[in-house]
Amino acid sequence: MNYIKEINAFYDRMELDGLTTSEIVLWHTLMHFHNKAGWREEITLAATSILVKSGLTESAFKRARKQLKEKGYLTFRSVGKNQAPIYQLMTREYPESGRLRDEPAIPQADVQMNEQMDQQANQSADALLKQKETKRDKTTVVDAIRKNPHTFYEQNFGVLNPHIAESITAWCEDMPEELVLEAMKRALQQNKPFFQYSGGILKRWQARGVKTLEEVESLDLEVRRSLISKPNEDPSVDDIFEEIRREREGNIRGGE
Repeated sequence: MNYIKEINAFYDRMELDGLTTSEIVLWHTLMHFHNKAGWREEITLAATSILVKSGLTESAFKRARKQLKEKGYLTFRSVGKNQAPIYQLMTREYPESGRLRDEPAIPQADVQMNEQMDQQANQSADALLKQKETKRDKTTVVDAIRKNPHTFYEQNFGVLNPHIAESITAWCEDMPEELVLEAMKRALQQNKPFFQYSGGILKRWQARGVKTLEEVESLDLEVRRSLISKPNEDPSVDDIFEEIRREREGNIRGGE
């Protein structure tokens, strides 16, 4: 596989196929892994490795992978439970025999020169990738931790058991992932390092129709104004979190 030709062919087709940003990032990430593997036809990759390298969230990764498969950019298959899938990138290079019948043949000398230029370009690209790899990897890992709710939980709450993982996944399907992250951050601010508390915050936002961080801030402002309107109340940030805590505890007792 010719790395430069594949990239050029990819960008020639990208706009025609209407690829999203996530699909473009995922394709480049898989190209990176194929390059590291010596361009084997099929490679085995864990989802965690792809998420860390690409910086994509789990849901964005799954959507992009499905779309790239449907558009003919890759194939993947599972080989068994608890085993990483096998990926294969579909080549987009034009075959040498694909020259139009009336198109003049390229002189052999020019072919050899083009091959030498391609080889030099590949070497330069590989050198540049290796030079930037360490710095990029560190930045990507940090970004992935910040953006992936499952990873954030492991880094800040503790061991991610299957029940909690399913709860986080379910909330990510119902609410934007940035709100799931924000709810976990607020739970930590209240010294409540368990996802049940985060779930209570999310239920409150869901009941109010909140879908964005901007709407969360508007809701906080509404709560703050409500506290200001009450006599003998100090409308501090702690009061806002205290109201959320009392509301959450009331919901728990009501469900018992």
